[in-house]
Amino acid sequence: MAELIRMNVYLTVPEEKLGEFKSVAKDMTARARAEDLGTLSYEWFETSEGENTFQVLEVFESSEALLTYFERGGADPAGQRFLEVCKVTKIELCGRPSDEVRKQLDALGMAIDYQLPLDGFTR
Repeated sequence: MAELIRMNVYLTVPEEKLGEFKSVAKDMTARARAEDLGTLSYEWFETSEGENTFQVLEVFESSEALLTYFERGGADPAGQRFLEVCKVTKIELCGRPSDEVRKQLDALGMAIDYQLPLDGFTR
């Protein structure tokens, strides 16, 4: 069985782009829900760390599912607008990603914290 991959993405959004950001989040969620069957969970949260800071919690059934999400998101207009309306400040990737997932994430040039599993379960 493939191992789950969890990704926590931390964002800041300029005040003047907040409305567009929320629209992009809704569009990206709708696409992931409809098309990315390997995306098990995809949730956006506004954090209490400061104004206009957000977190996206994502769970994928495997590295392959995450790669499919990357491929489809890159071709999606909302996915293309995503980095125009926010700044990714940190990515935490939990699990054992494939070499290809690491390669694609590392190519973004962002702070990525790779966290390997120790123990636990998901029902």
